[in-house]
Amino acid sequence: MDYGTRRTFRGVLHDSEPDPGNPALSVLTGRAYDAAEVFGGFKAWLDGLGEGRPVFISDNPAFDFQWINHGFWHALGENRSAIPGGGSATTTPGSPGTSAGPRTGSGSGSRRTTTIR
Repeated sequence: MDYGTRRTFRGVLHDSEPDPGNPALSVLTGRAYDAAEVFGGFKAWLDGLGEGRPVFISDNPAFDFQWINHGFWHALGENRSAIPGGGSATTTPGSPGTSAGPRTGSGSGSRRTTTIR
């Protein structure tokens, strides 16, 4: 939602309903929609928000944001979330309330993780 205008975007890729045995899962019930149209509409909505970079807020940003990132790559062949300079897609290094430190673990190389406080 754009807080300034209260405009929202809702994209549907498949008609579905919760699985009666496990409501955390979906059961496809009908039509599949064109992913290029859905993500094209999402891109147009994001582009129409005006100046500044949108902020992605989610209860599980690691999964949700990468699902959206994959959708842009798969449907449109582009990474709508690319940030110049290689910054994180969900935070801005150096922003107030953030700290950056070296990542550790297999394959982390010289990448950095930004933590919001």
